Amino acid sequence: MKKNIFLLLLLIPYCLQALDSDFGLELNQGFGAGGAGEEIDVDYSASLIPYFSMPIGDSGDLYISLGLTAGLEYEEGFFVFEFLHTEFSWRFNNGKLRLGRIPYSDPLNFIVEGFFDGAQVLYDTDAGTFNAGIWYTGLLYKKSANITMTQTDLLSYYQPFKYGDSPNSYFASSRLLMVLGWEHSSVAEVIRLRAAVSGQLDLNNPDDADTSSVNSMYMSFKTAVPLKEFIFTAGFGMQLLKIENPDPLKDVSGAGLAFELGTSWIPPTPFLSQLSLIWRYSNGNSDKSQKFLAFLPITTKAQGYILEAKLSGLMAFYLDYSAQLNRNIFAGFTNSYFVRTDLGTYSFYPAYTNNTDYFLGTEIFGQLTWNPLSDLGFSLGGGVRYREIEVRALRLQPGEIR
Repeated sequence: MKKNIFLLLLLIPYCLQALDSDFGLELNQGFGAGGAGEEIDVDYSASLIPYFSMPIGDSGDLYISLGLTAGLEYEEGFFVFEFLHTEFSWRFNNGKLRLGRIPYSDPLNFIVEGFFDGAQVLYDTDAGTFNAGIWYTGLLYKKSANITMTQTDLLSYYQPFKYGDSPNSYFASSRLLMVLGWEHSSVAEVIRLRAAVSGQLDLNNPDDADTSSVNSMYMSFKTAVPLKEFIFTAGFGMQLLKIENPDPLKDVSGAGLAFELGTSWIPPTPFLSQLSLIWRYSNGNSDKSQKFLAFLPITTKAQGYILEAKLSGLMAFYLDYSAQLNRNIFAGFTNSYFVRTDLGTYSFYPAYTNNTDYFLGTEIFGQLTWNPLSDLGFSLGGGVRYREIEVRALRLQPGEIR
């Protein structure tokens, strides 16, 4: 019996190869240390990621990837299993249908980004590519989804995962996401445009009488214009937000705004490199009126390597330089500066400064990556701001999780 099972395992790769399929296994490992003063936090994780893809007929494709991650965080060990990119797609005429756990990001890349469960339709025309999607977030692993729109979401996000309490400690906040989008890669053969209208509905069951729900709608737009060695970008986002409380008289609604301007330059160096300058802004809560509320993204994207804050009530300046020194060595350097746009929205960091300060100071982070082989890479990064120092050493197998 054992011999038969062993022979079957040996035959599986040949069977998959006969089906014109692709399969593989990736191993990612990461180590990080950081903190302020004498308090140093250490985290480690190792992820095993098997993936499989195959065509279905002349028009279909299937892709499945899984993640098995173990590590140490906040001095506690953890082990998590999750489905990553799991998609069935079908091409028809000028369109494409995608079903499953599929990736999506808004034009600005800081309103919503990640893998989501649902469906998306894309259709190519002479006027650009149109898309429509509907997704659900409540079956995702919370650390991968990064949804912290409310205080309840935030507390759940930082609650350690426990197998004995899996439903309450594993899943992300339950929300329904709907998107209508458009993209044109070359207007007048020069300008690239992306635009989207998206909305999310809070489907969480209130845990107690003090729990509020958040529903929101977003309009986002971004353009990129190349000009010789330069690329100029501009983005705009508008949010309509409604916070519903157990007491309807305390319901709050208002608008939020976000902006982004950037320019990139490819200098005439003997190796490939790029220098970028980016300005990003979002409004905070208005002190005099309820017409404007803090701009609140659906998913949390850290605006700094050390200052891991969402873009709510913050303004940031980034000076970024990246270079491919040779075929196997890559280097990057980022200098960031953060400013509060109001004193009430973001007040958790840094704890040792006066909470009346608008200016949060600068952050410096650098990283060096070496890929001696196509399927093997090492990277080392470190950063500092004020009295906080963070060092990250990573050993990974490069390759995007599609």
